[in-house]
Formats: sequence, structure tokens, C-alpha cells
Amino acid sequence: MNFLLNFYSHYFNNQLASVLSISSVFLLLIAIACAIGIIIKQFLTLFSSRVLKSSSSNLYKTLAQRKVFESLFHLGSALIFYCVISLLLSDDNNYSSFEDWLRRISLIYVIFGILWFITKLIRGVNFYYQSLDFAKKYPINSYLEVAVAIAWTIGLILAIAILINRSPWALLTGLGAISAVILLIFKDSISGLIASVEAYVYRIAKVGDWITLQSLNVDGKIEVITVNTVKVRNWDNTIVSFPTSNLMSSSLQNWNGMYELNARRIKKAVWVDARSIKLCDASLLSKLQKLNGMTEIIKQYANQDIPNVSLFRHYLERHLRQHPDIYQSGFTLLVRNLDMTATGLPVEIYAFSKNINWNDYEAIQAGIIDHALAVMGEFELKPYQE
Repeated sequence: MNFLLNFYSHYFNNQLASVLSISSVFLLLIAIACAIGIIIKQFLTLFSSRVLKSSSSNLYKTLAQRKVFESLFHLGSALIFYCVISLLLSDDNNYSSFEDWLRRISLIYVIFGILWFITKLIRGVNFYYQSLDFAKKYPINSYLEVAVAIAWTIGLILAIAILINRSPWALLTGLGAISAVILLIFKDSISGLIASVEAYVYRIAKVGDWITLQSLNVDGKIEVITVNTVKVRNWDNTIVSFPTSNLMSSSLQNWNGMYELNARRIKKAVWVDARSIKLCDASLLSKLQKLNGMTEIIKQYANQDIPNVSLFRHYLERHLRQHPDIYQSGFTLLVRNLDMTATGLPVEIYAFSKNINWNDYEAIQAGIIDHALAVMGEFELKPYQE
């Protein structure tokens, strides 16, 4: 430093010579740090390629692919920058202030180099974790994001403390006065964090679940859950994003139980024209006995007046009991009359399909309704239609 000052003093006045010497040192430090940093980056790139080729660990390969090792470039450059300052700068009191500021800047660079590596490392680990079979059942994405946020918060506090040359504890004490402002600024993030943790703990929703949120026009599978946002791909392949806090504050329907139990509900009604409902006469009963299983059902009503809609309801239930794709036990199976309406009497079929595949489920459901409509005329009932 003194050498440069003496050199520039031969050609310029003292004030300009001081500025030029400081600028020269600063540029020299940056040049040295960049040159060594490039060497470090080339070494890390070579190391990553070696890991990809020779390592048998999928974790190491994933970290190499995500360029986690190469992110050490910033930390290495920061440490080199700090060491070069100590080697090149003297303890001359005339430039102690400049040297002190350079040391602070280099320490802040070291901190951000560490933070950058931690961020890349956590995201690389998360990327590897998502490839595991149990990742969807036990997601850790939200927790890793919280870890990154905590690391950056601590790093920012340390950087500010170094910049203003104060103790971090003194800085934290001063933050108490503006905690309300901080909470207001990060309100959504805090709410999202709480919601994502509750969603995981109470198994409300996780990546891969089929959810429905009618208030937000959401009907599809969850692709991503973060501290702030949930991304869902609807069945029409549109992407919907909404705040994570909506998982707890909105009325959410999760279809995951259907997959766990391998059972999907059928809840459909056929509408009977009330004007066609009547008591069965002898000729109608004789005709109905030709239908499968109706003889036993009619015998249960011996010497009783039987409405045709009652026999129709019993016939449909017997049909469901014999259906190979309908659960006969463990799940509700019934055929019932709903409340009478201006459009007729709804006869509801309530059962659970063994096949939850969308195409197969719709085929099973349609077959049952088609059969109900086709056989309705045998009971001298008419479907309601305007």
C-alpha cells in the first residue's frame, strides 16, 4: 500500500495519490480473487464430473447434477479474498479504515458464500428425497424451506452486525422494537408455514393427493407444496396456485381415502314419474315374477298391497348385491327413496365400486343406471322427463 502511495506521489498530489493507491489495491484484490476463484470453479466442476462418473451413491450424483459442489466457488473466492487482504495490506494507520472496510466486506462475502452453499445443498437433498418412494407420504419440503429461511435470517443478522460493527446480540435486542412490523411483513409466510405443518401432521393434504376446492376452482392433483404456495394440476391440465394457508382456511375435499381403501362411491338417482306409481295387480305381479329373484321378493309381501316402486327398489338392491364390481360388505349398499320433488320421486342408488379407475368406474356406474332405466318399464314405472 505504501509502495503504491509513494509511486503515485511522484506524479500527483497527495490526495489524488491516496485515492489512486486505494483504487489500485482494491482492483488488484478483486483480480486476484477472481483469478483464484476461476481456478477453484474449474476444480469443483472437474470434481463434480468425477463424482457423476465414479460414485455409486445416488445422493452424491444428485448433488453433483444440481451443481451443489460447484456452489462452493463463492465461499472459496470469499476466503481467498479475505486472505489476500491480510497478505497485501499493511497495518499503516493511514489506511486502517480502508483495510477495516475491506475486511468487513470480505467477511460478509464469506457469510453469503456459506448461505449460498447451504441453500444449494438443502435443495439438492430435497431433490434427491423427492425421488424416493416414500417422499409423497412423508414430505419434508416445507421443513427444508424453513431451514433455508432460518439460515438466511441468521446470516443477514450477522452481515448487518459486521457492516455496522456491532455485536449480533445487540442487534437482536434492537429488533424487538420492530418485531410487530416484521410479523406484518411476513404474515403470509408465517401463516403458510403453520398451514403446511398442520397439513402434514394431520394428513390433510400432501403431494400427489387429489383435492377439490370449489371456492378456488381447484380439482386435481397436488404437484408442489411450499411454505407460501400450493400448486395443483387440474384434470383439464390447467395449473392452479393458491396460498398454503387456504389448505386450512378453506373447505377442502381430499380424495386420498378413496385410493387407500380402493373404493369409490356411486351415488346416483333415477327420477320416477309420480303419476306412474301404483299398487301392483295380479297381472303385474305375474309378469314381475319372471325377473331374476323377484319371486322371493314378492313372497315377502304375501297378502299385502305392494307399490310397484317398492318392488323396483328391492329389485335394484338385489341387482347390486349380485354385481361383481360392487362391495357387498364393509361399505354401505342401499337403494332408497329421497324426498318427493316437483320433478318426480328420486330413487337413489348408493354403493361403492371396487374399481376406482376413472374409465372403469364411469362404465360401472353407467351400466347400473342404464339397467335401472331399462327395467323400469317392466314395473310399469316411467322415468320423469320434461
